[in-house]
Amino acid sequence: MAAWLEKGQSSTLPKSTYPRVVIVTEKIPPGAESEKEARKAFLWMLREETTKDLSEQVSAINIVALFPNGKMSDEARHRRLKECLMDESDQVRKNKRDTRTLFSATHFAAFFKYACDHFSETFKEPLDFIKASRIQNPIAADLQEHLSSFLKHIKSPIELIEFVAPMIASSFLLDSYPPDIHMFEPISVFKTLYRDAFTQVSKDRVMAFEGSEDVILRSGFINMVENCLLDLFERSIQDTMMSSNIHKDNLKRFECRWHSIQSSSLSMAYNVDIASARTAWLYLESPAKMIPGSSKSGIVSFAEQKCRRK
Repeated sequence: MAAWLEKGQSSTLPKSTYPRVVIVTEKIPPGAESEKEARKAFLWMLREETTKDLSEQVSAINIVALFPNGKMSDEARHRRLKECLMDESDQVRKNKRDTRTLFSATHFAAFFKYACDHFSETFKEPLDFIKASRIQNPIAADLQEHLSSFLKHIKSPIELIEFVAPMIASSFLLDSYPPDIHMFEPISVFKTLYRDAFTQVSKDRVMAFEGSEDVILRSGFINMVENCLLDLFERSIQDTMMSSNIHKDNLKRFECRWHSIQSSSLSMAYNVDIASARTAWLYLESPAKMIPGSSKSGIVSFAEQKCRRK
């Protein structure tokens, strides 16, 4: 156990999903009190062998004492061990379900392959499951640039709160949860994939607006987007709605806001690629010019088309 703690790396998954250790012994009499004392003794001996924190690798540790061999049937002798293992297994499954890390067989097989590839190259860093899930579908390399350009068109904190935060969250929902992907907890997804882009877009702690004396804390805006993403995720779970449908609803809700985000030489459209569940801001040379959608989906900017018709 000490060697494992010394050489092991903490997982990027929630601590409640870490392995639960069961130590089986015949050296002490069965019973809750003797097993409790044996656990204390074991932890004391472990601290003598390593300074590593057990909680960084293990979520629980229990000791089960067996009755002496030959005094009863094997089934009766191992009944408490069987019950303990089943209880521990149920608890792990519950913890994984509660933290959205209970993988299907298909996802488990994919993550196992990614883990083999990862640890064949390095033992120093743990496998990041959220990042691994995006290996075949990475986030846009120029996300920071698109966010920066989008925010330049925003003139007030109210617009940032009522339009920008839910719209960006909606696009992140579409980007992060295409059909058949594992549904990781959205706050973890945001922190892992998107938060750094916001800190790079706005170096200052306070976000100011051209022609306005109003300001808003950068951290406050980031939290707004994060909370909007959580709300949209919960809606998708409760209403069993696809992320693409939620995103379409948001585009329709803000359709004329998109029409106002333009200048004499620049127009911003929002292209939704349902086939690959990807999003991107597309910049046009002229506000009046129409563009085709993705070569995969052929979907033209929904919001821009509706506003132009008006």
